[in-house]
Amino acid sequence: MRPDLHAEITRRLVAEYGFKTHGRWLQKGKCPECGHSEMYTSAEKPWMLRCGRANNCGAEIKVKDVFSDLFESWSDRYVATETDPTAAADAYLQFNRGFCLNRLRGLYTQDVYAPRDLGISSATVRFALPGGSYWERIIDRPERFGKRKANFGYGTAYQGLWWEMPDTVQMPNELWLAEGIFKAIALELNGIPARALLSCVNYPEKALQALAAQCREANVPRPKLVWALDDDEAGKRYTLEFVERARKDGWECDAAQPPAGKGGEKLDWDELHARGRMAAKDVEEYRHLGALLIAKTPRAKGKLIHKRSRRNAFHFEFRDRLFWFAYDPAKAEKARGTSTADEAEDADDEAGEAATTEDADAQAITVTEICNVHPVPLYYMRNDLTDEAWYQFRVNVPWRKAPMRTSFTALQLSSAPEFCKRLIHSIAGADFYGSPSMLKAYYRETCRDLKEVKTIDFIGYSAEHKCYVFSDYAVKDGVVYPINADEYFEMGRLSIKTLTASLKLAMNPDLKAFRTDWVDALWRCYGPNGLIALAYWLGSLFAEQIRAAHEMFPFLEMSGAPGAGKSALIALLWKLVGRTGYEGIDPTKSTLAGRSRTFLQTSNIPVVLVEADRADEKSREKPYDFDELKPLLNGRFGRAIGVKTAGTNDTYEPPFRASIVIEQNAQVTGSQALLERIIYTHYDKSRHTPENRRHAHALNALTVDELSGFALLAVRKEKQLLEIVAAERTIYSEQLTGNGEVTNYRIADTHALMMALVDCLRLVLKIDDAMIAETHEQLRATARQRQELVQDDPPVVAAFWELFDHLEGTAIGADRDGQPERILLNHSGDPEQIWINLPHFEQVVNSRRLTMPCDLITLKRELPKSTSRKFVTANAKNRSAITGYTKSVWVFKAPRN
Repeated sequence: MRPDLHAEITRRLVAEYGFKTHGRWLQKGKCPECGHSEMYTSAEKPWMLRCGRANNCGAEIKVKDVFSDLFESWSDRYVATETDPTAAADAYLQFNRGFCLNRLRGLYTQDVYAPRDLGISSATVRFALPGGSYWERIIDRPERFGKRKANFGYGTAYQGLWWEMPDTVQMPNELWLAEGIFKAIALELNGIPARALLSCVNYPEKALQALAAQCREANVPRPKLVWALDDDEAGKRYTLEFVERARKDGWECDAAQPPAGKGGEKLDWDELHARGRMAAKDVEEYRHLGALLIAKTPRAKGKLIHKRSRRNAFHFEFRDRLFWFAYDPAKAEKARGTSTADEAEDADDEAGEAATTEDADAQAITVTEICNVHPVPLYYMRNDLTDEAWYQFRVNVPWRKAPMRTSFTALQLSSAPEFCKRLIHSIAGADFYGSPSMLKAYYRETCRDLKEVKTIDFIGYSAEHKCYVFSDYAVKDGVVYPINADEYFEMGRLSIKTLTASLKLAMNPDLKAFRTDWVDALWRCYGPNGLIALAYWLGSLFAEQIRAAHEMFPFLEMSGAPGAGKSALIALLWKLVGRTGYEGIDPTKSTLAGRSRTFLQTSNIPVVLVEADRADEKSREKPYDFDELKPLLNGRFGRAIGVKTAGTNDTYEPPFRASIVIEQNAQVTGSQALLERIIYTHYDKSRHTPENRRHAHALNALTVDELSGFALLAVRKEKQLLEIVAAERTIYSEQLTGNGEVTNYRIADTHALMMALVDCLRLVLKIDDAMIAETHEQLRATARQRQELVQDDPPVVAAFWELFDHLEGTAIGADRDGQPERILLNHSGDPEQIWINLPHFEQVVNSRRLTMPCDLITLKRELPKSTSRKFVTANAKNRSAITGYTKSVWVFKAPRN
């Protein structure tokens, strides 16, 4: 090991895990899995950390996993030079793979992989292949390239051939056939002649024919082929296929299989080599696993397991079905005791004794099918809040090519009838007919070492894990991870999935398909409003981070004339995050519980409230009170949820992780605190021209595949965007308040944030300076208008007081004494208060042939927002100074003249 890397690893092990040097060992490190200080590793070669509590923990942790930054960008740490052109490749093979380079030098070169569509590159370790092609492994942060971690040269010239080390034994007694080059190297470095097939589907027909010809010419027997493909479904399937095919071609065949790793970890031959698990006894175990794989009958497989383990009862899988093996020692003893005298004489011969024993054992063995499918536990997941847990299974079905996936609860895994019901419910034709004790044994042996996958009950950004979890893709530290075959995301040491199934975001990870030529059409159709909405959508992807840094994230209001294009714009914006066929929820038609679920099911994705202004006097729906939204600005949901736990009164107050968009025809009215939280945009038809109609049709025609790259590209720019917001929000806020036009700091801060987010659009799209400048100016004007609005009564309330002032004290005739008779609306005898009975007020307005400012339902909703006459209470029972009787009145403070 290079001294600098060795010293850095040793320093970190001591600092972070508390290791102490003891001769050739580092000892007493704190195990991250069990918490005990019994971790140890080699002081000279600290590649693998092992927990000394073999029975209770037995953790094995690779140093390259815990200190991944030391094993990521090899070409940065080990720079190639003219005298050392393979510096990074050498370091990767030696330190990441644990290979001794003595036999490898000259077999590889260091090259570069640079796909043009991604705009990134990496050094590679490249091996020449037979037929003129090559294979290369990406060594600099390969996760940046998605699923691609290696790359073949153009063409398929290696088909039917294999790769071999030049100094390998050409005609060994036994030849192992592995999938990849690194796996074949690992076997060779442990004294096992091996070849690399380069793919599990590549049957080396040409290479085997050449080897057979060499054996004939040398007059030596053919070597036995040991098929050592990977321990996955494809590897197993092709092992069975290739063994059968090779035997027909006259080859003697065996198989070998790597063992299953702890928690479902995949262990290949190179991984086993790095862990020092290729000793003779280990290889014997791997050959046993291979023999189990290629056993011809369930009985033969069960006997192999019994012979090695000496267990008398156990379950096992055969061809995607589950069987139970039972051996009765008493029955075997009885069968041996009833042998004939001739058989007893024959037993003196060693072969005869073995035959007698085998016959007796055969009578004592029972092999029974207990399940016509093969359930394979994958991982365990748990919701700590609700105390619910699930075991995720892959179920291999003999009559289907693709496996099925389903989950089981603790009840279903502990009860044979419930387990059977769940299988039948999940897979047509599946059945379990084993006993409860068989199911218990199956659970005990298969589920004790399961990987635990973290869960979230929403979709979007997880602040706890600092990653984005969408439907099919996740993003962490700027890297996009596709969901794996087991339906969760693996991001280094983090395994996570979302439990939300009702919301699907169909994002296209191919950024070459992402179109940016629609911005001009957006500007023509919507002007600054379009950029404000787009910037808000961009900012929403970082709402949690912005709230954490700035303690708020505002709401966006999109109101205006029907048919102005608001719904079309919302539909376009939804496509940016992979959602189609959805606009939003109508809060007047949803219950509090329903709205709560909608508000909580996403994080860093907008919640759109549509048509909340439609309630009228004839409607049975209560008008939506927008003041309900006020706590959401700071991420406080403001509603406690009961937790389903036994014996406790626990509640849960979840945070609000999303953003709020309000789309309706009428302008939102509410309290001053609410209006300060809103970025207001008004839509009209002033841009509706024949030319812009064509642009609008072009916007509507854009697909999710063409737009959803926006979200994936944006979240990869998280660091840059947050830096821009942090730097510019304060500047814009000071500009808004510096000239005295905006004195309300909340309004200044929210609009300054939006101005900074408009600037951030350039991280994802190309936008002209003139568009940015005009949008900034509109936001400044909107901030000034919002300042004026919060200082005045809402329009409905202002109209109400205007009517009140007009009617109160208006002369309607003369009394008996000839004095003017006046209308009286204020029922208060206190000069500092105003009491108004709303039915009386409406009656007077109608009698004077005037018009109420709105219906009574809306008026009752708006009057508490009165500022010129401060609202005190509603429906107070007071004695009227006009009639002398008790009236139900609304109470306001009288203005001071």
